Amino acid sequence: VYKRQGQPYDPLASPDFDRRPNQRDDLMDKSISLELAYEDIDVQTCNVTGVIEGTDPAVSDQYVVLGAHLDHIAPVGGQVANGADDNASGSAGVLEIAEAIAMNPFRRPVIVALWTGEEMGALGSQFFLDHSPVPPSKFKAYVNLDMIGRSTPENKKTRTQYVVGIGDSISAFEDLVDSVNQATVQWPIEFRANYGLSDHASFHNRGVLALSLYAGHHEDVHKPTDDWELIDFMKVEKVSRLAYWLTRELADRHW
Repeated sequence: VYKRQGQPYDPLASPDFDRRPNQRDDLMDKSISLELAYEDIDVQTCNVTGVIEGTDPAVSDQYVVLGAHLDHIAPVGGQVANGADDNASGSAGVLEIAEAIAMNPFRRPVIVALWTGEEMGALGSQFFLDHSPVPPSKFKAYVNLDMIGRSTPENKKTRTQYVVGIGDSISAFEDLVDSVNQATVQWPIEFRANYGLSDHASFHNRGVLALSLYAGHHEDVHKPTDDWELIDFMKVEKVSRLAYWLTRELADRHW
């Protein structure tokens, strides 16, 4: 029942409604053609980057980069995929870490970045490396946060966070991550190679030591059900603290 001119209106009760059986024979040998037209539109987007200056002039041209991707996928079946974990969690973590670093800067300067286009193949981080005012050779390390607020089904109880590298490079930072984790937050972590590739791959391909803190593929990734109510906020805090201490170790150490 609809309302027409403020009054209830049932189209089936209208005298204008034709109740005769459908004359299907009238549609025999008929065809319908549709003509679709669409236009490709270039949409401009951008990375958000900043730098927190270091305290030691001797290493002022050596940078540690901390980043997460801010983009997400297009609507799925007309429904918005909210991306609370992928990757609002990582983006929020980077912002909190940046604020903490700014209050007490490290020896080396830290470039803080929120990348666009990760879901399309890490396009934002690749563009940055292609056009950065700082040559990639000046980057000592990159720390990536991609999904830090959930856990995989097999890790529901432990809430383990994966530390991801590419190929054999993972062995280059296992001891460092382990020691920093044990000395600080002591969060359950597991090392994996070539899992959940994200913006850290862009840096790895340029010869930069790169690692990613990644929750792993859970049931709500890229779905409208990736909502904030499902976020493990304690995990977000702990993993963000781990990323802070890792960034500090990389920025302060003598290497």
